[in-house]
Amino acid sequence: MSNTTRITCVADSCGTFPMDDALVQKLKRTGQTFTCPAGHEQHFTESTEQKLRERIEELEAEVERYKSKYRNSRESRGTLYDELLAEKDRRKFAESRLLDYATGVIEVADGQYKWSCACDARGQKAFEDVEACQEALDRHQRRSCSLDHDDQEVTVHVEE
Repeated sequence: MSNTTRITCVADSCGTFPMDDALVQKLKRTGQTFTCPAGHEQHFTESTEQKLRERIEELEAEVERYKSKYRNSRESRGTLYDELLAEKDRRKFAESRLLDYATGVIEVADGQYKWSCACDARGQKAFEDVEACQEALDRHQRRSCSLDHDDQEVTVHVEE
């Protein structure tokens, strides 16, 4: 003997009727329409469980979209950081070139300076202090430089 379920017809005046449990489950699963004994056409709507499953799937897809967006933003932030570091290095190089042209002193590494003169002479010793490096350049220019530095005037104009 199979179990039955009482189904309420969608028509207000119709009432209820019995239906085999296996058929009820099949109709719920497939969404097919059926009729009551009086001929009123009807169908089962999504169950609460099915609605919750679909909502969970939607939320999981949304989480994946946000994760992907987060990964992409992290990658783009990393790229931006690399670009900023490269720009910092370019500016530091340009500043050292300007310092070299203006004073003859160039930064060769962080906190290390060497001098170079317009006569193509270059200091071999690295100085930790810009002023000490400038003094070494001044000594070179006073003692052994082939150029007359008294008449030289260098103006550096930097625009950003």
